[in-house]
Order: sequence, then C-alpha cells, then structure tokens
Amino acid sequence: MVLDVFMNERYPHSLPGSVEHSSTMIAKKNGYQEAISDLTNKEIDIKKALSRLDAKYWRALIQSSEVDSAMSGKQQDEWRLMLEKGDVPAFDMETVTATLMSWNMLRAEAFVDRIIAVWDAVSKEHVSNANSHFQKSFILSDCKYPHEVLNELRSVVSIIEGKEPMSRDRMGSNQLLNDVERLGRFGQWIWVDGNALAIKFHKKGTLHAKVNAVVAAKMNDVLAMRFMDAIPGPSRDVKRASRKENAEVIQSKEDCLAFNDVEALGNIVRAHSSHTIRALRQKGFCKENIGYLYNTSNENRTPVVLDVMEWLGAESIEVGGEHLCWRSDVDIFDVLAEIRIRGALPNVKSYQFYPSKGQIGERAADIFWSHVEDAESKRYCEPNGGHGDLAQYLPKDRTKVVELSPVNAAILKAKGFDVHCGDFLSLPNTEASQFDGILMNPPFHDGAAFAHVTEALTRLRAGGVLVAIVPSSARARVQKAWGMCAHITHTETISEAFAGVNVSVEIMTVIVNE
Repeated sequence: MVLDVFMNERYPHSLPGSVEHSSTMIAKKNGYQEAISDLTNKEIDIKKALSRLDAKYWRALIQSSEVDSAMSGKQQDEWRLMLEKGDVPAFDMETVTATLMSWNMLRAEAFVDRIIAVWDAVSKEHVSNANSHFQKSFILSDCKYPHEVLNELRSVVSIIEGKEPMSRDRMGSNQLLNDVERLGRFGQWIWVDGNALAIKFHKKGTLHAKVNAVVAAKMNDVLAMRFMDAIPGPSRDVKRASRKENAEVIQSKEDCLAFNDVEALGNIVRAHSSHTIRALRQKGFCKENIGYLYNTSNENRTPVVLDVMEWLGAESIEVGGEHLCWRSDVDIFDVLAEIRIRGALPNVKSYQFYPSKGQIGERAADIFWSHVEDAESKRYCEPNGGHGDLAQYLPKDRTKVVELSPVNAAILKAKGFDVHCGDFLSLPNTEASQFDGILMNPPFHDGAAFAHVTEALTRLRAGGVLVAIVPSSARARVQKAWGMCAHITHTETISEAFAGVNVSVEIMTVIVNE
C-alpha cells in the first residue's frame, strides 16, 4: 500500500483503477522497476544523518545556555561553520558535560578576546589614538560590512554597563548602518544603544567612537589581564575615571530597548501583498493611510514592538494569519529607523514628556486663538513639541516646533512640522526665532516651567501672545517677574490634566505690552 501511494504520486496517470492488483504486479506490468529500485537500493548515509542530528542538538544547547553571548566574533564564526557542516563532536553525556564546563571556564577569557578584537581594530594611522590604551574617543578602521568589530564594541560596552550583549545572529550593526544611510547620517555623531556610546560612520570604512570615561577605564582594566605591563595604570583606574566623567557623554536618560527588540523593529515593513492590501482596505485602508506589516510569526513577536507602534500612534489591525498590520496617518518609517539607531525611547521623566492630549490641549488652543488674530505674516512657535499635540492647532507652514528628543523630533518631521531638534533654552535668539504667538506645555521639574516661559517671553514680538500650561507656582513667579510689562491672566486650577500624573495646572495667558 505504501508503494501504491508512492507510485501514484510519481506516476499519477499510469496506475490501473483496481486496488486489488498488487504493487509488484503493477510495477512489472507498467515497467516501474526504476521506481522499485528507488525504494530498495538507495542507501541511507547513517553517519551523515547522525552528524546532522548532533549539530541540531549542539545548536539548541548553545542557544539555551546563551554561551554564544560570551563568545568573541571569531569563536561564534567557528561554531557556526561547524554547525553548518555538521562537523561537531558526538552529542553524548560525557562530551556535553566537558564542553559546558570548558565554556563556563572560558567565559572570562572570551570577554577578554572581545575587547582585544576591538583593540586590534583601533586605527594605527590616526595620531589621535593612544598606542597603549583605550581613550574616551578613538577611531576604528576596516569597519565595513558586516561590521563585526562594531558588534564587538557594542556588546562589550553593553556588558560593562550590566546589560545584555549583542544578539547571537550579529546582524544588528548591519541594520544600524542601513538606518544611518537611510537617514543620511554619514559623517555625523549619533548616539546609539540608549546613549551607551556615540559613533560617527565614514563611507571609507573608518568609525569614530566615544564612550563613557568609566567604560574606557574598565576596558583597559580587562585588557591588562593579557597585557599587564603594557597598559598604563592611570588609564585603568575606574575611580579616577568616575571623577573625570566626560560631561559630553552624559545625555538625557532614555528607556533602553533590548537588542532583540531593536532587531524585531527591523522586521516592520510596508504592506505590499495584494491579500494584505485587500484586508487593509476592508478595514478602512486608503491612500491617506499607510499600512505596515510586522513580518514575523506570532511566536517571535515581542511585546515591545506592539508597545512602540501604539506609542507612535499606529492603529493595530488584525488581517488573519501570522502577520499583524498597523495603519498610520503619517509615514513613520524614518521614526522607526531613528528608534533603532538610538536603541531607546524618550524617558518620560527625563524629557518631561506629558502630552497635552484631549480637553487640556483643546482648551489651551481655544484660549490662544481667542487672543490672536491670524495673518499670513505671523509666525508661531511650540517650544516643547512632543508628538505635536499642541502644535497641531497652529498653522504648519508658519510654525517652528522645538523638541529635545531626537525620536520625538523625527515624529514631528513625519507629521510635516518645521522642527528644530535641541533644547529650547539654547535656541539662538535671532530674528528667525522671534514669534507673534507661542503655545506651550513646558517641563515642570526643578523650576523648568518658569525658565522655559521666561525664555519664550523674550522671543515674543510686541503685542505677542503666549499661552502655557503651567503649575500654579510657575504662574505666580511669571506674574511677579513680568506683571509690569505684560497682561497676565489664568484659568482655574485643573486637576489630573495629564494621564498617570498627579499634578494640578493652570492655563496662563501672557500678552506682551506694545
């Protein structure tokens, strides 16, 4: 019966209809000796089959033990090649136990190897590099595709800071380069991996890097495990380094994303199949909406991806199967690239990101326009842009939006705003930064609301209007400082104005005297 099934698959139109004929008779009658030979004469390569089975179990052991995270790039390549060829030791209790013990003992040595791999890539041609130790800033050479050295550097820094190392497939830095190229960032300093380090790519293959002073000292300390006499003592003094922390490397704190979550965000692509497009249209998809497809099966989907897309304002749409789609009114592909580059999202407390959504934003906008008579010559500003919840009430073609977070700035650019990415307090005070109206929701911590409102008032033209959502204490300080040269009013105290934050605010209006 098995042979009947086989021959029906191979010769579907030649078998007689009667199932009573034996398979052998059918074969002889119709000349199927070749088919019988295929089944009876083909030898199974038992050794090869067992090698493949051993390789399968070794691969599972490496993944479950996560030992590859401690391997250098060279060691990972060696094991990857062995697994691909099936050229691995027998998977028995004695060999596995001995190998695991060996791996465990070599973890420290493997970490040293990773740092040495980075050290070996430090350019000998650039005189700014020290020839005996890592500095806070250094230049790597030969960092072209697939950027294995950059993977090692990112993993080393991550491990030193107590985070996870680069993922085992080591594709993260390739994705990073693609995103840098997409956003046109060659030759520019960019902060990556949650501000763990700053890097600057050059197309000729060199890579400039900046790390925290303490990280550099720890890298030197590990390097000294192999080259004790060659590494200067002061360069590996962690306490000394912590006292001389490089202020430039300390950025606003962000919520770091795990490497696997960053790579998962790289699986979000534009919906293009006809089936998906039809499903999206049935759900309301049209030219004004841009569809995105998360191209990974359900078991590999990370919750962070779902949270990030929701945070970006994309609407989740179930279209069936293993894929998940989103619909967005703006093209957020560049925003996703920015998030992947930075490896982080803006920390709510650090960036004081409390969106002016719903009634509080609408009310502030209504008050603003009740005092402003718009004209084509008038220019406006939102000094703390966020996602544009207040800026949306201002004319885009005549509004400057300032935003500290690069990720939020990318979102604002995707929405079509004229964006300056930086601190509003450091914005150059030129004619281009003088406005007829300012609508704002400043940060509240440590007197920041008063500082931002004061800075905004210096940028208002005579007769200009400022409307700000502020705590009562900041409004009182503004009244005391500006009461003689401006007309100031405010609403009643509004409780629970922002979701998840127990803070009371007022909407303050300031009209500068002409």
